[in-house]
Amino acid sequence: MVKQDPLKKARQAQRQGCTLKDSLVSSQMRRRYASAVAVLLEFWKLHQCGPRVLEQVDAAVAMFLEHVFSEGEHKSLSNDTLAGLQFFMPSIRKRLHYSWKLCKVWHRIEPPQRAVPINPHLLAGFAGLAWAGGYRAIAAALLVGFDAMLRTGELLQVRMQHISFIKGRAVLCLPSTKTSKRSGNQEMVVVESVLANAALRCVVCESSGLLLPDGAAHFRKVFHALCRAFDLDFHVTPYSLRRGGATYAFLLHGSMEKCLLRGRWASSSSARIYLADAIATVRFLQLSPKQLGLAAAAAEALKLNLGL
Repeated sequence: MVKQDPLKKARQAQRQGCTLKDSLVSSQMRRRYASAVAVLLEFWKLHQCGPRVLEQVDAAVAMFLEHVFSEGEHKSLSNDTLAGLQFFMPSIRKRLHYSWKLCKVWHRIEPPQRAVPINPHLLAGFAGLAWAGGYRAIAAALLVGFDAMLRTGELLQVRMQHISFIKGRAVLCLPSTKTSKRSGNQEMVVVESVLANAALRCVVCESSGLLLPDGAAHFRKVFHALCRAFDLDFHVTPYSLRRGGATYAFLLHGSMEKCLLRGRWASSSSARIYLADAIATVRFLQLSPKQLGLAAAAAEALKLNLGL
């Protein structure tokens, strides 16, 4: 007689509407894959150059890559197209050798423009201006993202119920991160900055739901407005928060191990490459006396507003 599993029905209900294939990638990535593959299929249809047999797929995809490269499309389309094809048609996974070579070459001749690590002075200035402009949640998010070395996607997903305060410091539970998706374990990080904790406590008391309820587009819009307010002429993006947090923490204490744990990198080798690259770009963030003065004034006003 088969022993009854009392948790079977609970697991069945939990998995309702979910498949293992759906869990391979996030819904956002699945939409990107679908969009890229749709562009490929439209190209084949328009130019009547689609493959007739499986052996022709690689050459047909390579033709598409050459076309979108010449048309000035972003290189991310090449990755999304190839990964999307392999996701929707696993059988062609080992049949795209030449296409992947072209994709690799594209990335080599057009290396990514690295986000410059934001420094603590500019960060405090950004947060101060955001707070003064009524964007209190964004000000708190900027400070927390830097201190906790959060990826942009992680910062956008922080919810109020993920935040608790223990002995004056905020503890963030991160249910869906790049590394937790691989390990299956929920991650957490403690906010150390006095300024970040004070700002976060004010925001948590004001609302519920997402820390940034207006979404990614609004956050980026305000972030770019802050860049314009400081008249920045270098590549500062929301990802500069994580790069800056990791870079200046390492410059402060010199411990790769501490940065590795706090930044939640999967391997020490990738963390070393990341930090070496980030530290090399610090020299690009040179602020003028006017910019430093604006940052200092905004930061001081923020401290007064927070009672610090």
